[in-house]
Amino acid sequence: MRARDLVVEAWRNVRLSGIRTLGLVLAIAFIFGSSVASELAVSSQILRDHREFVDTGGYVAVGVGLTPAGIPAQVCGSLRNRDAVLSAGFVADLERRSVRSEPGRSFRTVGIDVGTLDVFDPDRPPEVGGEVAVGGALVEELGIASGGYMSFAESGDTSMLRRVSAVYDSSVRAPRYGTVVAAVMPSLVSANECWVEFSPQMYSAGATALRVDLMVDDKAAIVSRVVDPGYDLVRAQDDLATRAERFAWAVGGLVVGALLWLVSWMRRADYALLRAIGWGSMPTAVLIQLEHLYLVAIGGTIGWLWAAVLGEATAGASLTTDQLFIAGKSAVSLGLLAMSVGAVVTVTTGGGKAILSLLKHE
Repeated sequence: MRARDLVVEAWRNVRLSGIRTLGLVLAIAFIFGSSVASELAVSSQILRDHREFVDTGGYVAVGVGLTPAGIPAQVCGSLRNRDAVLSAGFVADLERRSVRSEPGRSFRTVGIDVGTLDVFDPDRPPEVGGEVAVGGALVEELGIASGGYMSFAESGDTSMLRRVSAVYDSSVRAPRYGTVVAAVMPSLVSANECWVEFSPQMYSAGATALRVDLMVDDKAAIVSRVVDPGYDLVRAQDDLATRAERFAWAVGGLVVGALLWLVSWMRRADYALLRAIGWGSMPTAVLIQLEHLYLVAIGGTIGWLWAAVLGEATAGASLTTDQLFIAGKSAVSLGLLAMSVGAVVTVTTGGGKAILSLLKHE
């Protein structure tokens, strides 16, 4: 019998066995979907933990000089041109200033550049053009807004207006700068601190190099992490590699294989009839395998799709390519194991047995 005829006959058998096929497809879809959903749920949780670590400044390093001269501000600002650096900027203490609207109080002012704001608050809106940036805590206290003006007291009765170019929220990464007025400056000779955010893969190497980059008088700078490295990229990768769910496909494959065996066992009389009308053992075995392939392919596709839709809805963010690849790999592995079990089923049911052996329990 030609291969094309076997393919058509297998599809006809699957299609005409309406209720049985529907039940098998739904069962296989549930097993596939459960395996894929567990993979997506675990990987999403790992990614959420790592994303939270990144948002809190997990890959932000702060360099502080060991000499009275501080650190070279221009060197710090130029670091953002490197491939491994996402943003970088300096912080330099300036004289305290009084605001006309708050008589009797003086506020800490610092000099920064735009890169510093990018490190403090990566999600801030773009600047509207101006001269100072104000921390979110001070904004709530003074009731000012981006684009407005602040009147600083000068000597005597004079005052100086400065336009607020940005309002930044440093409560997560740099809370101590939430109540300062920051003057946006293109460059300074020296600064007190250098804030640098590295890409996750390059943090360790970048932090080591930063000590040398900020060296003054042969003294390397002190570089520290903004947050405790409780969940960095290495741990996220380890968690992903050692997750228990990575073996879910094996359990699912055995269960699907058992279903295929049960259905094939119940169809022994059908296979005996085929043998009786002249079908050989090889065509019969191929027919059984093709029927299994149709059931696994249809059920597996449906299961993967509903799990992906559910994962997208519950993850709180779009599924990444890596997540879909991991889930797809799990589904394919499950299907291959189920088909391997199906090959054994073929031998024990109809493909390799004599007619009398198939009918002895009928």
